[in-house]
Amino acid sequence: MRSLLPEGIGDAALKEFWLQKLPSAVLTVVAGLDGSLDELAERADRVMDVSSANRDVYALSTSSAPEPDRLRAIENSILALTAQVATLATIQTNNRPPDQHRRQRSSFRSRSRSRSRAYNHKWCIYHNRFGNEARKCRPPCAYSSEN
Repeated sequence: MRSLLPEGIGDAALKEFWLQKLPSAVLTVVAGLDGSLDELAERADRVMDVSSANRDVYALSTSSAPEPDRLRAIENSILALTAQVATLATIQTNNRPPDQHRRQRSSFRSRSRSRSRAYNHKWCIYHNRFGNEARKCRPPCAYSSEN
């Protein structure tokens, strides 16, 4: 690593960079040690040797592709779930009161109609929102002079 470093970077910076790249199990041991960078590297190598000897690899499956029977079972499960969702959606639509949709739409329309007036930049916010019904007025407002 020292040979790859640009000139001017000292051992302290190299040590910090090197410590950041260590596996957490090795870093736990090496971070608390004092010594030269070479001594710490030797100690890290020993810790890596010991910790890598204890690593076990477990295989979950020997084949990479699922068996055809397994694929058919998954496909059948997906089809059954799709049919259940469609049934539930139909039940939910049929159990809703018929005029509920109309009430929601009409109230939305009436609200949007009342707000669809063009915004007049000469009026205050209260006159823009409530027109003649406005109880407050904020200057500058030209509502009273225009009406």
